[in-house]
Amino acid sequence: MYNNVGEEMMSLATVCCWIIIAAFAVIGLLMLVGGEILMGLIVAGTGAFVGWASGLALYGFGQLITETEQNGKRLDAILSCLQQGERRAEAPAPAEKQSIAAEASAAATVPAAAAEERTRRRQQPQTAGNEARMVLVDGSEKEVRCPYCGQVQRADRDLCFRCAAPFVHKP
Repeated sequence: MYNNVGEEMMSLATVCCWIIIAAFAVIGLLMLVGGEILMGLIVAGTGAFVGWASGLALYGFGQLITETEQNGKRLDAILSCLQQGERRAEAPAPAEKQSIAAEASAAATVPAAAAEERTRRRQQPQTAGNEARMVLVDGSEKEVRCPYCGQVQRADRDLCFRCAAPFVHKP
């Protein structure tokens, strides 16, 4: 009963939109026949707009639910891929699972050891031991290449954003 709630809401939105438009069209037509021409046109036009707007809002909510469910499946695939420590490239999967596996491997491009090393370097206090790692940066340069990790970046940074090597700026 609660499978594909988003799809069901989108179908319900379409049906409700047409029912509301038809109901207000009939009411407006009855008012036209009854002699209230202006009021009949206003009711039919306003009713059509209200039916469309409410259908649009309900349809959008259904689409939001559908996309949220798909994103949840993608996140589950990424999480399981990260927990297993593999990229799922070995086993062929159906088309949808292949796209999810491709997204998961794209998200897991940084090896775990490199991520741990970066975290460790960021947590190290900048003491005398780090002075040997300092990079002297010329103030006239726009970009600088870190000699430790090779990352090219703006010269106005105080730390390398990849390996956290401190940059010292020449006056």
